[in-house]
Amino acid sequence: MRAIREDSCKRRREKKMRNWRRAAIRNLGLIHSDDSGKALQEIYSKETDHAVKAEVLNAYFLQGNAKALVAIARSEKDPELKKTAVPNCR
Repeated sequence: MRAIREDSCKRRREKKMRNWRRAAIRNLGLIHSDDSGKALQEIYSKETDHAVKAEVLNAYFLQGNAKALVAIARSEKDPELKKTAVPNCR
């Protein structure tokens, strides 16, 4: 019973951390600077979580950073992320 409770707590903490990371990425998108663009680029290149990568694409859209979106659309192997990046290039 204790193991089940600990596992449940661990899952809740992980979900909370994921939500905080996504919020932080979204907030980087609201900062229109070269530094925030570089931070997003670094996060995207190292990230494996699909939802977090999609959040980075949204942050680039919020910045109006079409150059970064085009670069990702050209190099991304995942068709779903590529489709997400391309409409945001407008």
